[in-house]
Order: sequence, then C-alpha cells, then structure tokens
Amino acid sequence: MTVSVIGCVVNGPGEARETDIGFPGGGNDTHQVYIAGVPHHRLKDANVVDHLVELIEKKAAEIEAAKTKGGTEEADRHRAVAE
Repeated sequence: MTVSVIGCVVNGPGEARETDIGFPGGGNDTHQVYIAGVPHHRLKDANVVDHLVELIEKKAAEIEAAKTKGGTEEADRHRAVAE
C-alpha cells in the first residue's frame, strides 16, 4: 500500500496520483483526498488524522482480505512490495 501525506498544495496533487491514498496540503483548512490516484473527496483540518487512519486501516483490511482469497493481482503486487 502506498500512502502519501504531502505538504505542498502545488506539487502534492501530482504526487498523490501515484498512491493508493494521497493527502496533499490544502488551503483554507481544506484538503483533497485522493483514492487510487484520483480525487475522491475533500476534508476539513479538524478531521484529518482520524480520517487518514480510518482510510489506511480500511485499505489494509482490503489487502489482507485479498491475500486470504489468494492469488489476486492486487494481493500479489502488495506482497511483492512488502518483501
């Protein structure tokens, strides 16, 4: 799983497109959240840490579920990255 927390509102969106979960810096206390490299939703500062933890835990659970089913392309990719 790739997760990026990027502080730059200028370069962050491009870098977030390369991750499973991307979280570039934002203006006016609002951040764009990227899921699988595409803009998914916006988030206010007050909820940032809890929301990011929730997204990571959900993605980790999806990866583990795929591993138990065995042999899926995504599980194989994540297994190779982990090794």
